[in-house]
Amino acid sequence: MEKTGNKVLVITQAVRNFLRLPAIHRIEYYLIFLALLVRVVYVLTVDASFALDPGDQKIYDGIAQSWLNGDAFMEGSSYRPPLYPLFLSSIYFIFGHKLLLVKLLQAVLGTISCVLTIAISKRLFNRITALLAGAIFAFTPVLIHYTAQVLTETLFTTFLLLIIYLLVSRAESLRYKDMLLFGVLIGAASLCRPNIALFPVAVFVWLKVIMKNSWKRAFSLTALTICAAAFVIAPWTVRNYHVHNHFVFISTNGGINFWIGNNSYATGDWLTPREYYSPEGLTEYEIDKEYYREAVQFITHNPGKAVALAFKKFKIFYSAYPHVFDQIPFYAVLLCAIPGIFLTLRKKRSSLLLLTVLYFSVWSCFFFANQRFHIPIIALLAIYAAYGFIKIEQAMALLFTTGYNIMNKSKVLHNSKGRIGSTLHSCAKEKTV
Repeated sequence: MEKTGNKVLVITQAVRNFLRLPAIHRIEYYLIFLALLVRVVYVLTVDASFALDPGDQKIYDGIAQSWLNGDAFMEGSSYRPPLYPLFLSSIYFIFGHKLLLVKLLQAVLGTISCVLTIAISKRLFNRITALLAGAIFAFTPVLIHYTAQVLTETLFTTFLLLIIYLLVSRAESLRYKDMLLFGVLIGAASLCRPNIALFPVAVFVWLKVIMKNSWKRAFSLTALTICAAAFVIAPWTVRNYHVHNHFVFISTNGGINFWIGNNSYATGDWLTPREYYSPEGLTEYEIDKEYYREAVQFITHNPGKAVALAFKKFKIFYSAYPHVFDQIPFYAVLLCAIPGIFLTLRKKRSSLLLLTVLYFSVWSCFFFANQRFHIPIIALLAIYAAYGFIKIEQAMALLFTTGYNIMNKSKVLHNSKGRIGSTLHSCAKEKTV
C-alpha cells in the first residue's frame, strides 16, 4: 500500500509540474503525443493488414527470417545494405515474427523524428516555427503511411535528422568528438541507405565555405568523420570481400540503379531491368560492374538525353503520389518552403538544411527518382515551410495594418479639411453680414 501511495504521489506531482509549464511548452508535448497517437492508430486500423508487398518489403522480411532460420545472412549476397534486415532480425529474434511490432516500433521512430524536427527548428529559428514544423511533420499523410511499411524510409529519416541536429546544435563550436559521433551516424545510415555515404563532402563545403572554418580545420574535421564512418562500415566491407573476392564497399545494387536511370529505355523512374537488359553468366559483382559500364556508355554517347533525363528525375523527385491526400499537403509544404529557403539564405546554420536537400536531389538526378525518395527530406522542407509561412503571415499582417492606418489617416485628413472648409465658409458669411 505504501509503494502504491508513493507512485500516486509521484504521478500527481508530475501532472502538477506539467500543468505549471507555460502553455506553449505544453502544446509541444501535446503535439508529440498526437504524432505518436496518429501513427499507432494508423498501424492498428487503416494498415491493419499484415500482408507484405511482393517488392522490397517481402525481400527485407525474407532476409531477416532466413538468417534466423540458420541460413547465411543474405545468402551470400551483397545486393541489399544490411542494417534494415538486421533491425528486423533483432525484433524477430526477441519477439518472434511479429510485423505489428515492427510497425509500432517504426511509429515510435516516426515520433522521434518529429521531436528532432522540433528540436532542429528551435535551434535554428524559434519555438513558434518549431511547433508549426513539428505539426507539419506529425500530420503529413505520406510520413504516417510509411511508418507502417516494412521499408528503410522511417529508420533512415531518424538517422538523417539525428545527424542534422548534431551539426546545427554545435555549428559554431564543433569538436572532434562531435565529428566522431557524426561519422558513426553516417556509417550506420550508409548501411541502411548507401546514398548518404558522400554526405561528408557536403558538410565539408558547409564548414569551409559557409561557416568560414580554415582549410586545415574543415579538412581535419571531415577526415575524422570519414574515418569514423569507415570504421563502422569496415566489417561489412570485409565480409563482402570474403563473399565476392573483390572490394564491395556496401552493396552491389549501385550499378543496376545507375543503369535504371541512364539507358535508352529510361523514363527517370523505376523500370524492371530484366525486361530490357539482363547480363548472363556473370557473378553478382560482375553484373554490378556491367550495369555501371552500360550506363556510363549511354551517358557518354547521349549527353543530351542524359541531361534531359536528369531534369525528368528532378521533377519526379519533387512530385507527390497520385492521391489528393498526398498531393495537397506535399505541394503546400513545397510552396511555403520556397520563400522559407530564400528568406534564410543569409543564415549560416540553416544553410546546412538547404545543402542536405540539394544533396539528395542531385543524387536522384544521377541514378533514378521516385516519390518515395524525397521522404527523408520532408522534415527539412517542413522547417523551411513553417518559417516561410510565418514570415509571409507577418508581412501580410504588417501590410494590412499599414494599409488600415493609411486609410484612417486619410479619413481624418479628409474630415479635418471638411471642418476647416466649413469654418472658413462660416467666417465668410459673417463678414458679408
